Amino acid sequence: MYRAIAFSLLLVPSVAFAVGSDDDSPPKPTETSTECKDGQVWSEDEKKCVNPESGALQDDDLYRAVRELAYAGRSDDAFRVLDAMSDQDDDRVLTYRGFLHRKAGDAELGFAFYRKAIAKNPLPPFKISGSDLTFV
Repeated sequence: MYRAIAFSLLLVPSVAFAVGSDDDSPPKPTETSTECKDGQVWSEDEKKCVNPESGALQDDDLYRAVRELAYAGRSDDAFRVLDAMSDQDDDRVLTYRGFLHRKAGDAELGFAFYRKAIAKNPLPPFKISGSDLTFV
């Protein structure tokens, strides 16, 4: 199964990154990608950009921010947000890391993270649909 996934990933011409969402369309830009800089994330409660490490946001908020930043082409910022997640061994964190490394051109490291994610959760948070790898 792992080889089939890895092989399919190599053939994927485009990626729809929809972790934490049943919608595989690009996320609607929010203040996180339009106003916040240097890996900060918009806090609805505080109505301002906050550091992801501040503890002001829940992991689900951070996951949405990673997705939005990844779609906006801000991988370094997405990595910073990932680093702030409470459980670095969570399969969603590992899957995001795999995606970001693969997208940056380091497929070997990306697949290593995918394998770790699959080892933690045999039903990983992604599916292969048509010509897209969709994270759900």
